[in-house]
Amino acid sequence: MTGELILPAGILIVDDDDEMASVWADALRLFKVPIVCVHSGFEAVETCQQQPFAVVLLDIGLGKSINGMQTADLVTDMQCVPIIFVTGRYPDEVHRCMGQGAVDFLLKPLPLPILRAKVAVFLRLHALQEKLRRLRTIALEAGATLPAGLWD
Repeated sequence: MTGELILPAGILIVDDDDEMASVWADALRLFKVPIVCVHSGFEAVETCQQQPFAVVLLDIGLGKSINGMQTADLVTDMQCVPIIFVTGRYPDEVHRCMGQGAVDFLLKPLPLPILRAKVAVFLRLHALQEKLRRLRTIALEAGATLPAGLWD
C-alpha cells in the first residue's frame, strides 16, 4: 500500500450558536475522532475543502451567511458525506431536508444520547468504507481482478 498519510475523518459541527456547538462537541468527544466546529455555511464549505468528514451536523437556520440548505448543497458537491440536519425552528422542513441529501433530521433541543447514537452509526459506516478501500488497494496491488460495481 502507499505510504500516504490519511487523517481520520471526523465530525463537522455547523451551528451559529457557539454554546450549542460546544455542547454537541463535548458530547461527541467520547468517539475520539477529530471534531471541528464552525459557525457559518462559508466556514463549513472552506473546512470541507481541506479535510474529509464522516458526518456533518448542520443547523438549517444559520444566521449570518448562507443557510443550511445552501451549505448542504455546496458541501455535498465536494464530499460524499452524510448530513444530519438540526433545527429548533423549522420542524416542517423535514421533507425538504431529506430531499437535499440529509440522512437524518433532529429537532432541538435534542437529547445527547440520541445525538451520540446517530453519529455513532455514521462513524461506523465510514470506518467500514475505509476498510473496504484498503482491502481493494491490497487486492489490486496483489494482481487481483475485481468485479465492476462493488468496488467502484
